[in-house]
Amino acid sequence: MLSLLPCKRAAGLASVLEPHKWLETEWHGIELNIRRRSGGEGWEVVVKVGSVWNGVARNGKRDFSMSKIMGEPLRSTCPLASSSFVTLVAPQDGSDFTAEPLQIGAFIEADAQGQLRYDTASFLSTAPDLDVSLQWLSEEKFNYIAERLVLPAPSSLSSPSLGVRRSFISSSALSGTLQLHLTNPRPDTSRRLIYRDVLPWFLDFSLPTSHSVTTLQPQDPNSPYIRFESDEKRDAVRRVSYTPSAPRRGPAVLELELVVPPASEVTWSVEFDKETLRYEEHPPDAHRGLDVGAATGTARPPRPLPGRVWKTQVGLIEVAVPDFSMPYNVIIFTSTIIALFAGSAVNILTRRFTDVEVPPDLVSAAAAVVGVASKRLKGKEKAM
Repeated sequence: MLSLLPCKRAAGLASVLEPHKWLETEWHGIELNIRRRSGGEGWEVVVKVGSVWNGVARNGKRDFSMSKIMGEPLRSTCPLASSSFVTLVAPQDGSDFTAEPLQIGAFIEADAQGQLRYDTASFLSTAPDLDVSLQWLSEEKFNYIAERLVLPAPSSLSSPSLGVRRSFISSSALSGTLQLHLTNPRPDTSRRLIYRDVLPWFLDFSLPTSHSVTTLQPQDPNSPYIRFESDEKRDAVRRVSYTPSAPRRGPAVLELELVVPPASEVTWSVEFDKETLRYEEHPPDAHRGLDVGAATGTARPPRPLPGRVWKTQVGLIEVAVPDFSMPYNVIIFTSTIIALFAGSAVNILTRRFTDVEVPPDLVSAAAAVVGVASKRLKGKEKAM
């Protein structure tokens, strides 16, 4: 992913993004957006990398710095970048903390909310590196009980205008169901959504099995809005576009146009079959499953309000996994047979067969021993 950047990992903020340190965090995610520029002048690639680093779980304190999180401070900037900034968001809980470096001037800006913005290009022109840190000097160990986080009141949180959730339901390794759940909490207007999903080639969808169910939410008797019977009986899916996948060459593309009535929930589902993957197509952690990228939903509100884009969570598909130890068992079994056959053949081919002369006295002694042994055996048989 970092190879898409102009300077890759050689310089800039990407140089401190060490993969192992980033994967060790409590949560991490990557978002890649590719869109055409206005006017059709080329394409624009936006890469967003996010992670959650819990310093309390590691050392018992909230102190953190770029060198602790990334493994090293920022030492260079990408010369091809037009701008590069590091923003430090200070906590608003009234605690006693110190941010470094803190020389407010041409290289560091502060706003009314206490956020510090570092101009990396200007700062590194006068300093060898940039190691942004936040420390609580009077705190020896963070106490979850003593510290009370100030959360906004529930009334101040804006409720989402549309909820989009996608899930994969499967009870076997051969088939499953894709379920799309849409929620419109607004009681005054319906919402139109363009749902687009790029699905992997090993999922074979059967569109005749698709169906939608509309469920109306309970309505307040004193509500001034009128609810129509057609809102629940009418199919919420207005248009379906499906491009089948090319096995092992290209993914499938599913596009839906749905209308969610006011104060209602729409559930659309479709069944699919799972293709069998080859031995070499499985990832190293095959028993974990295969990841499916997030789907996007573009809302079409009434004009002139701009549309919004929703993204679902990443899916996880469990497929049939072969016995990866079988090839090694076959190799060991075959090698054992070859070793036994080759060893016996080499032993016979390289052994020399010669005549050995036996002295007459040795022959007579051996015959006498055989005769005595045979007489004893015959005596025992008669006694029985």
